[in-house]
Amino acid sequence: MADPDSADSVEERESRRFLKLRLRYDSYSASAEEDYEKLSEGIAEFDVIGMLTRELRKTRVDERLVRQLVKSLRFLDDPVRDDAAVSLVRNLNVLYPVFPTVALVIKSILVDLAESARTEVSRAFRELIQTQPHPGNTGDRVSVRSR
Repeated sequence: MADPDSADSVEERESRRFLKLRLRYDSYSASAEEDYEKLSEGIAEFDVIGMLTRELRKTRVDERLVRQLVKSLRFLDDPVRDDAAVSLVRNLNVLYPVFPTVALVIKSILVDLAESARTEVSRAFRELIQTQPHPGNTGDRVSVRSR
């Protein structure tokens, strides 16, 4: 990967810096609370929703960046996380290359979402399972979705 300082645009520089962020968090660590706060603060330095929105507007997403953005949703504040989760399920047609990551992260944050967001996310997944017209619905991706 190229140096973030040699990026062509501010957005590209931000994306490259974000990809260097390590999103590992051990909830059983002796310093779990402190680690979580540091990670949340690190993520707060970035416009996660803005970067995700830019990727969703593309015809082909940057899979590596989108995976990192989706994984970072676990560390966002509640209302922002709710909106992002709803946005993800509304754009599954664009996100099919990273569908397993989206499904697993949504599963991990589902209980923390506001009721309205949880309802919309659940509805979208039920609809996807029932209709299955989308390229992400093949083979192993169906089993990930049905977990």
